[in-house]
Amino acid sequence: MDPTRLLTWTMPLPSIGRVPVRAHWTLLLVVVLDVVGALSGRFLGMDGRGPSWPWWLVPAVIPILAFVHYAHECGHVLAARWLRGRVDGIEMHMFVGGVNSYDIPLRAGSLMLYAGLGILATLLLTVLGIAAVYFLPESEYIGLLLFYFAYANGRLLGINLLPLYPCDMGLFLRGLFWPFAGLNRAVKGTLILGYVSVGLIMASGFWSNRFSDIFIGVLLLMGLLREHQSCRAGHDPWLRLDPANWPSGPTLMVRWQRKRKQLASERREVEEEAEQEVLDRLLAKVSEHGLPSLTAAERASLERISRRQRARAEAQQEV
Repeated sequence: MDPTRLLTWTMPLPSIGRVPVRAHWTLLLVVVLDVVGALSGRFLGMDGRGPSWPWWLVPAVIPILAFVHYAHECGHVLAARWLRGRVDGIEMHMFVGGVNSYDIPLRAGSLMLYAGLGILATLLLTVLGIAAVYFLPESEYIGLLLFYFAYANGRLLGINLLPLYPCDMGLFLRGLFWPFAGLNRAVKGTLILGYVSVGLIMASGFWSNRFSDIFIGVLLLMGLLREHQSCRAGHDPWLRLDPANWPSGPTLMVRWQRKRKQLASERREVEEEAEQEVLDRLLAKVSEHGLPSLTAAERASLERISRRQRARAEAQQEV
């Protein structure tokens, strides 16, 4: 068997509104890790050990984990349809909702909405799960299931808040930075933030001797390196577009600077017109009554306006 085919192996899952869904083999690894965590009472990334599950309750890990990931992906599908785009396929990976083949308008707001609705769906479920753990009547087995529901959503939320591919925040920040810095700088900026995030995760793992953080950091670093290599080769895996064809219109900063220069030019023209009116009135008075007829304030105004006009004339000559 070709080993590269094994690394890309996926299995079909029920579709989301006619959108085909497949599970990458790494998602099955998460199922195994969570099953072990349920039996031992310590899920990946947890400090300390909680109550272990009875063996007959452990299979509930699978439908809960599937629901958590499906709900996250439904947010992306709804966003794509709201934007009059489409999602052609969903492939769920380890700790990440999915790697989607999507077609949405290439605009800053569209990228933020598409990524943000997935994050929002998981955030709401995380809050709901935590609230259920604390406020629903206590029951040993229901409490275990609700805790895992909140934990699985929180883990998915935390990973997707990292600013790197394929986490949703990587795409969200591209859309957020795009209007201010331009798309090219937005991509480079998120790559830098991605390396910083991965470095902090791995440093935390080494500092606290937590193998889970180091393991997650290595996986994220591999994805980040693939993203960086793809961008250097001229293809952003998030935007699915050659950088040479990225929109290159003026950013908000450039438009703000242009507007500022325009307002300054208009203000300068108004000031020059007002100065010219004062100068014409003073020169008319001098012509009619002579220079001694000017008051001290009028003489100072005449000298000030004359100096300004000479300075502007010299600046124009230099240009």
